[in-house]
Amino acid sequence: ITITDFINRCAFPDLSDAGLRKGYEEHNVRMEREEGVVMLRTRDGWRGLCSVLECDVPVGVPYPRLNSHSSVLRNHVVRSVVKCVVKWYLLPLALCMLAMCT
Repeated sequence: ITITDFINRCAFPDLSDAGLRKGYEEHNVRMEREEGVVMLRTRDGWRGLCSVLECDVPVGVPYPRLNSHSSVLRNHVVRSVVKCVVKWYLLPLALCMLAMCT
């Protein structure tokens, strides 16, 4: 059996949206049954993490949210704007200046 056959027939026999969703949910059910596997939901914040680690919840310390939707979106927008400015403004300007100097 090749790796491609394994992926297509064994690991992901149904690549439709419904099939992938079903496989994902079945995987999560199997993981929850495993002993020693910790299911941590980041939306629970410090309470979820500290209950897993069996420690006190920090007071006055915000839970880190480095990959929040807003920060990812903001970073994407900033990168897109910078790329457009360089591509459509600075690069043509530099080429015009270079053409004027020669």
